[in-house]
Amino acid sequence: MSEENFCVLLVSSAAKIRATYPEYLRCHGVVVETADDVIEGLAKAVAHPPAVVVVDDATPGVGDYLTELRDLAATRDTDGVLLVSSVPFEKGLERQAAILLKPVWPDDFFGKVLQLVLRREASHA
Repeated sequence: MSEENFCVLLVSSAAKIRATYPEYLRCHGVVVETADDVIEGLAKAVAHPPAVVVVDDATPGVGDYLTELRDLAATRDTDGVLLVSSVPFEKGLERQAAILLKPVWPDDFFGKVLQLVLRREASHA
């Protein structure tokens, strides 16, 4: 896996999530960018499209953010989207994102991100 293909963008309005979730990934050598709102998250995704975008459902504007990621040419290739959710998801959302329900254990979180990155690499091989 190349470092370029293994970059993750984490979008969350919760400082605790932005501090802890990336550590799960960095311990395994993953490059992680963070954004504290969907506007910053979209700007970072457009500037440097990540392999995977992890979005916390508590962040205001998440639904529109997921739609924007799919609609913009610059981020259309970001096919790994992981929604970390505290509640069951809306019908249809599962087609836009993989979903993990909170609380998320570190191994489950890393495993899901790794699964999305490997799927991306396989589709681009």
